[in-house]
Amino acid sequence: MNMKLKITAALLLAACLLSSCGSEPLKETLPETAPAADVPAAAPVSEPVTDAETPAAEENESAEDENILPEALQNQKHTLRFDENGEFRVLVFGDVQAGPPAPSDRTLAGIEIVTSREDPDLVLFAGDNSLSCTTQTVLRNYLTAMTGYLEENQIPWAHVYGNHDDENAMSREKQQVVYEEFPYCMSQAGPEDIKGVGNYVIPVYSSDESRTDPVFSVWGLDSGGYITDKGMPGKQASLPNSMYPGLKGSPYAYMPFTQIRWYYNTSEEIEAYAGHKVPGMMFFHIPLQEFHEIWMNQEQTGTEGTKQDPVCAGPLNSGMFTAMIERDDIKAVVCGHDHINDYAGEFCGIKLCYASNIGYDTYHDEAMMGGRMFVVHEDDPDEIETYMSYVSGVNLKDLASATETVTDFENAESFTLTDNAQASEGGADGSKAVTIAREGGVTLTQPLRLGGGRYIRFWADIPANSWLASVSLVSSSGDRYTAQLEDTEINCLAEGETEWKKLRNIGELPSGFRGLLAVSSGSLKGGRIDLNKDVPVMGYYFTCDGSVTVDNVQMMSSYKK
Repeated sequence: MNMKLKITAALLLAACLLSSCGSEPLKETLPETAPAADVPAAAPVSEPVTDAETPAAEENESAEDENILPEALQNQKHTLRFDENGEFRVLVFGDVQAGPPAPSDRTLAGIEIVTSREDPDLVLFAGDNSLSCTTQTVLRNYLTAMTGYLEENQIPWAHVYGNHDDENAMSREKQQVVYEEFPYCMSQAGPEDIKGVGNYVIPVYSSDESRTDPVFSVWGLDSGGYITDKGMPGKQASLPNSMYPGLKGSPYAYMPFTQIRWYYNTSEEIEAYAGHKVPGMMFFHIPLQEFHEIWMNQEQTGTEGTKQDPVCAGPLNSGMFTAMIERDDIKAVVCGHDHINDYAGEFCGIKLCYASNIGYDTYHDEAMMGGRMFVVHEDDPDEIETYMSYVSGVNLKDLASATETVTDFENAESFTLTDNAQASEGGADGSKAVTIAREGGVTLTQPLRLGGGRYIRFWADIPANSWLASVSLVSSSGDRYTAQLEDTEINCLAEGETEWKKLRNIGELPSGFRGLLAVSSGSLKGGRIDLNKDVPVMGYYFTCDGSVTVDNVQMMSSYKK
C-alpha cells in the first residue's frame, strides 16, 4: 500500500468514528477541484469497494507514478541525444589492462586514433581497464592518462569492471569514487542492494528536445570476477567435463539473479515512464555462454569475425540472455575479456559482439587492435549497425580502399620479393609461388583457390625475442582465414639459404628469423566459405607478440607443381 492509500485509509477510519459520535456525515461527493485538506468520499463500510467501483483518483495516482523519472535515469551528468542527422554513435574498447603509472604510449595513441576517426557520441571501456592501482591517487593519475583525449575533447565515456581491475588493487567501491570524479564519466555505482559495482543505465534522448521520453538506452553491468569470489558457489561449480564446452573448468563468475532482477524491473519502469519499450544495448566484461553458441552456428547466426581465444564465460548459465529475450528491449550485447576475439553474430534477435582489446601492454593481436562501433538511428533504434574499427586503419567494411591490384595472377610463373630479400624461387614442397599481397593489402583480379594442397607463403623479418603467432587472409566478403602458427606445421627458408626446412611449429623458428615462411592453406581456419572454393583475397594480417613491421612483410600464395 503506498503512502496516499495509507492516508486515505486513516481518514476513512476517522470519518467512521466521527459518524458514530453523532458528527455531521461526510459529503458523498467531492467538488471537481477539492482543496488538498478535503477528505475523499468513501463507500459505506458494509459495502466493500469492488474493482469496478475503484475511485478515479487511484487511476490518477497510477498515472502520476508513471510520470516520475525512474531512479535509474536520474543524476546523469550529461544529457545524451541523437544528433541532427538522427544518429548516435557508440565506441567500445576492450581490455586496456595496463598497470601504473599509465597505459603505454601505443595504447593511448590507439585510443586517440580510433576515437578521432569514428567520432563517437559515447565511449565505453568494457572492463579490465587497469591493473594493480593500489591507491586512489595512483588510479586517478592512470585514468587521467587513459581518458585524457576524451576529457580534453569533451566526449562522454563510461566503464564497467573486469575480473582483473581489483586484483592486487583497491576495491571496486573505492575505484568507483575516482572514476566518478572525471567530468565526462557517465558511470554510476548503481544500487547497493544488488551484486557488483557499476550497474547503471544511460538514457539517450531524441534530437527533438521537446520530447522527454528516452529513445535508446545503454546498460552497463558488473559481470564480476571469479566463481570463487564471495557470494559465488566456489570451485564446485567449475567441472572438468561441463555441458558448456567453451572453456572447460572455467573459473569465471556468472551474472547473479539480483542483477537480472534489477535489469528486468528497471526495464519495465523505463517502459512505463516512456510509454513504449525503449530499445538499448548492454555492455559488460565476461561474455555469456551464448557467445559460444553463435560461433558454433555461424551460418544460422550470421557470425563474422575472428576467434582466437576460447569463449571464457562462467561455468553456470544464470539466464541473463533469457531475461533479455523476454523483455525484448536489448538489441545488442558487447563484451571484452577474450582479447583476440572480435566476431559478432545475431541470436534470437540480439546481436552478440566481441570488442578485441586496445591494450598493447597485455597479450594481443597486432592486426585486431581497435574498438567496436555501434551506430544507432533514431528513426529505427531497434536496428543497430556494428563493425570493428582497427588502429591500423583497416576496416572490414571498406578494406578495398587500402588495396592495390595484382594483374595476371593465374599465369604468373614466379614471385617477386622486396629488394632486400634474397631467397630461392623454389617453393615449399616443390611449389611455385606468385605475389598476392604487399604492404597495404591487395585485390586480386581473379580469385584465389585456397584449398587443394596450396601454400600461403610470406616474407618475414621477425625481431629478436619476438615470435609470429598467426597469419590470416581476408576475403572480399570480410571472412578471415587464420593459421595459428604455434600449433601448425610450418616451412622456412632463411635468407641466403636454398633449402626449405620443415618445422613442427613456429616455436622451432630461430630468434630474429629473416626469410620465407610457408604454411599449407589447409591450416587456415575460420570464415564461412569452403576453402576449396574460389576466394577473392583482399588483405592479410600478421600477429606478433613483439613488432613485425608491415614494410618488411610480404604475402605470397604457393601451389604445388
